[in-house]
Amino acid sequence: MVEDPGYPLARRAIAATGASVIGVRVDDRGLVTDRLPQHAELAMVTPSWQYPLGGTMPVGRRMELLQWANRVEAVVVEDDYDSEFRYEGYPLVSLQGIDSDERVIYVGTLSKSIYPGLRLGFAVVPHRLYRPFVSALELGQRGTPILEQTVVALFIEQGHFERHLRRMRLAYARRQEALLQALHTYLSGRITASAAPAGLHLVGVLENPHITATELAYRARGRGVGVTSLLPHQVSKRADDRILLNYTGLMEDEIEEGVRRLARALDET
Repeated sequence: MVEDPGYPLARRAIAATGASVIGVRVDDRGLVTDRLPQHAELAMVTPSWQYPLGGTMPVGRRMELLQWANRVEAVVVEDDYDSEFRYEGYPLVSLQGIDSDERVIYVGTLSKSIYPGLRLGFAVVPHRLYRPFVSALELGQRGTPILEQTVVALFIEQGHFERHLRRMRLAYARRQEALLQALHTYLSGRITASAAPAGLHLVGVLENPHITATELAYRARGRGVGVTSLLPHQVSKRADDRILLNYTGLMEDEIEEGVRRLARALDET
């Protein structure tokens, strides 16, 4: 079971095992738990900040998800890919933190929080799943270089990681504001997006579009702007009128220029 819309590579990885993939609808509070299937072996979720629509799963839904997993004897993979980047308030406790039945595998990445080229991830695995998890890991990859792991461990232990996160939260909040301002200046009434209290991108909605989001993304790439349609993220294909607008890898002036080019791409006939 996966979120719909959700992370497409996770869906493909599950499908590659031969499993049937069931999409469960999300809303502005994440996974809609009253739509959970009666039979499933695994659920892939992003409760801290749903990808790609945003929204934090409240405690009530978290408890319902864990109760469901225990009832149907499913494993829940909690993908906490960007929980460090909240610009307002505090994150809720993880699913893994309130799991008393060893149902949750908690996974995260340092590629987004430290450096994209680092390619380091981590997992917190229930004791009962430790041995099959390690066996599967040995089949899938040949280990992570010791040097990188040692440097990252020292980076965290010496307090540099927390200071780095504070700086990046401030920088990303400014970049999100720059994106919203540029959308208002160049695309008001044509693409709308709302401020988000967390995350690394915004979702733009095409208002009364004369083209699809897929076509707009294609045109934008021709102008050097990398936006993507939400369509590939959907299990049940619906309207193609939303695009992902990433802002964290760009400076404020680059964001403005990117939106200006996006507006020109939308103007093409």
